[in-house]
Amino acid sequence: MTIQPGRLLPANVAAGVRNRWPDLGPAWCEQVEAQFLDWLPTGAVPIAVFPARYGLVVDVNVAGDRVVYRASPDPNGVNQTAVTAAFARLGVGPQLHESGQTAIGAWTVTERIFPGTPLGDMNPTDINPEAVLKTLLALKDQPAPLPNMPTIVDWLRERLEDDDLRDLAPGTAPAPLHERQRALALLRELSADAPNSLCHGDASPWNMLHGSDSRIWFIDPRGVSGCIEYDAAVLAMKAGELSILPATPYLPEAVDHDPEKIAAWLIVATAARI
Repeated sequence: MTIQPGRLLPANVAAGVRNRWPDLGPAWCEQVEAQFLDWLPTGAVPIAVFPARYGLVVDVNVAGDRVVYRASPDPNGVNQTAVTAAFARLGVGPQLHESGQTAIGAWTVTERIFPGTPLGDMNPTDINPEAVLKTLLALKDQPAPLPNMPTIVDWLRERLEDDDLRDLAPGTAPAPLHERQRALALLRELSADAPNSLCHGDASPWNMLHGSDSRIWFIDPRGVSGCIEYDAAVLAMKAGELSILPATPYLPEAVDHDPEKIAAWLIVATAARI
């Protein structure tokens, strides 16, 4: 999307934000463009607005360097920033240049990855499965970046117990009650020994970018602690739907974990409509 003065926030993002956060969303939609312009350094040139569901994401040229500004009204923004910084330290996320919290939400400025094509938009033959698995495995046994972070278990439970779930992909509806009840029972079993470690929380092919030298980068983490089995399950589900990763059947072996546990996480994630 090309930058248009006074029309920076895409209409679909504004609608999604107002629907998901009816108390916070309207103020954010009214103020986020002014917040972005206040942050913009002298001489910086906005290049384009990237597609997003619940945030303003802008490609900016700052003194010859390309960065990505991202703003979100998500109350969990502080935790998302902490996970973003952890990914950068591990070399599987873009460098975090700046971050902040305002009255309307959180924002970050990160390195621009080139070419930066989401895996979900790529030709499957151009994707190196080993590079994808290398990025995922970098999270293995890593501690959560903050104490007392919300957990993926709590987030999934809230979704499964919500009969009027708002945060849904276009064209989807909450799972039937019997499906959610089965998933809740599985979630109780999984939570008994699930570590609260570093995880992405939404490892879909649209949150993994193809960079130079075929490196794969994580972006837009959910801001929760969890486990690599959950991320592997989400990646297997979303990539499998697109038929873009021939190695997805081997994800359990690749992450060195029980395939039945990953299958259980997949059932939970499906019912939660992630």
